[in-house]
Amino acid sequence: MRNQLEEILNLGIEAVIKSPLSLTMLKIYSTIYLGGGVPRCCERSQRLYFNELSRSGMQKLEEMAEIFNKTCKLKGDILIYSRAYATHFSNANITDAIAIEGLAAGWLKPTQFEILPTVKEFKKEETEEKQPKKLTKPAKNGEVNA
Repeated sequence: MRNQLEEILNLGIEAVIKSPLSLTMLKIYSTIYLGGGVPRCCERSQRLYFNELSRSGMQKLEEMAEIFNKTCKLKGDILIYSRAYATHFSNANITDAIAIEGLAAGWLKPTQFEILPTVKEFKKEETEEKQPKKLTKPAKNGEVNA
């Protein structure tokens, strides 16, 4: 989808509207902004969609990729409001990074997840903290500890 969007944005609005790529642009817009809903097909709407895609289309695609590659899963159809983000989160829009941040801040609870988020850096910090520290005895009368 990213390659198709780049191709559309490189051609320009006039070339896209006059070609079959307009259907591809409508499909991409529908997927990113409308959640699969039906967009309007008139020329004016297509110009607005093209401008919106050129402004924030790539950013939205990256956000969608993060959501599809996540490891966490909320229980059922739960909907959680976050004051920090001023938005509601569900399985459709939560990422592992947001889930970890929410767990650390306390507005998400581990009991709200079927599968907890996993991030390699997050796990490394946990394992480093759990390792016991070596205790050394103080040196006696000029002896050297090894």
